[in-house]
Amino acid sequence: MLAAVLAAGPLAQALYREVTAGVTVGDREVAAYYAANQDRYRGRPARMVTHHYDGRPVNGGRRYLVRRGEFAEAVDRALFAAPEDAVVGPIERHTFVTGPLQAGTVTLRRAAPRIRAALLEAGRRRSFALWADARCARAVLLPGFEHPGDIRQPDHTHRH
Repeated sequence: MLAAVLAAGPLAQALYREVTAGVTVGDREVAAYYAANQDRYRGRPARMVTHHYDGRPVNGGRRYLVRRGEFAEAVDRALFAAPEDAVVGPIERHTFVTGPLQAGTVTLRRAAPRIRAALLEAGRRRSFALWADARCARAVLLPGFEHPGDIRQPDHTHRH
């Protein structure tokens, strides 16, 4: 219910911003997340290529990104061993002009802004939920306004 109110209510959104304004994420938290989730930041090396198959352009002759392992082993090996701007092929009817080689791993420096934003939003949601839970726990329901499904009530059979 809280998520629905936050999604639709401008006043609830303003309250959310006010309550969570002090939530921060430090460099240590970002680095710890990066270290604990290396599988998210390790990828296969990639290379931009212009590709022809049987002499006809692939992808309209525009460059596109190829990741290691997308082609047969012989093509893959030649593509990733070649220097930039080399003509590779024809191999199995494929010919490529190689572009820049890109490392497969995303560095902490590059990943940090996205990690920080994700951790900050998660921290804000948690902070707001705890704040709302504390307010709800202190709420006193007036007789006659209890939820009909509340098992603490004598007529707790849920009917509307």
